[in-house]
Formats: sequence, C-alpha cells, structure tokens
Amino acid sequence: MAQLAKRWWVFDWGNTLITRGQAESMLGAHELLSALSPHVHIAVVNDTPLMSADMLREVLDKAHLGTLINRVLTADELRLNKADPAFITSLCRVLNTTPAQVTWVGDDWTIDIAPARQVGVRSLWINQEQDDADYTDLLSVYEALPDLEEAREA
Repeated sequence: MAQLAKRWWVFDWGNTLITRGQAESMLGAHELLSALSPHVHIAVVNDTPLMSADMLREVLDKAHLGTLINRVLTADELRLNKADPAFITSLCRVLNTTPAQVTWVGDDWTIDIAPARQVGVRSLWINQEQDDADYTDLLSVYEALPDLEEAREA
C-alpha cells in the first residue's frame, strides 16, 4: 500500500516569516508556527542565490523560529526560481508530497502565489500592501500572519 503524502505548510521567508534586513520574525510568526507544528510539517523556502540553507537556518534560529521548521529549502537545492511553477513541482518532489497536500504562504502575488496556484497548491497571500487588484477574490488574502489563524483548520 502506498504511503499517504505528508501535509506541508510552506512559507516564503522574506517579509512573510522574517522581516527583510532585520532578521526578526514577523508579527504573529512564532504563534502561528507553534499552532501549526503539532499538526503539519513546516518548510521555509528562499530562492536568493546568495543565501545557503545554513545561513537561512541561522536567521530562523535568531528569530526563535528554527525549532518549529522541519525543512529549509534554497535555490541551490531546487535549482529554480520561485516564479517558475516548476519550482513548486520540484519542491513537492523533495518534500515527498503532492501539490494537493501543500499550503503555500507568501507575500508576493507574482513570485509566491501565482506560480503555486498554477500547479494546484492552496495559496494564502499575506497582502501587507493591501493591494486591491481584481484577483483578490480568487484566493484567501490576509493582511498579516495573525489573520491566518482562521485558515489553519481549513
């Protein structure tokens, strides 16, 4: 019998979990990850070529999030850019799961959300800029991480 795919929540790191330039957790990040971690696996992705997995893990540890993260993935490992839908397919292969078992959380429509949606991944957009574009009714849109509490059970 085939093993069931693992359920994953995958977070973009910059301006989703960690503030850019300050290496501090975003408001509500620790609380959300603490609530999720007993129930799902959590991954953090970064496609900045200059940041290794060790560097990213160090930033997450400094922000007191490291112990809540099951997997850190970088551009080096996936060899693709997040804006390419094949990035999500590769990510699923590395995590040994399927797009249907992934919830993607990001702050950039073009780089994080649109590619994930193209391959059928449930996507939660942290729309901090409060962009009111016409596509916002197509998915779950939140202004900040604490607002994701309602999506946790879905």
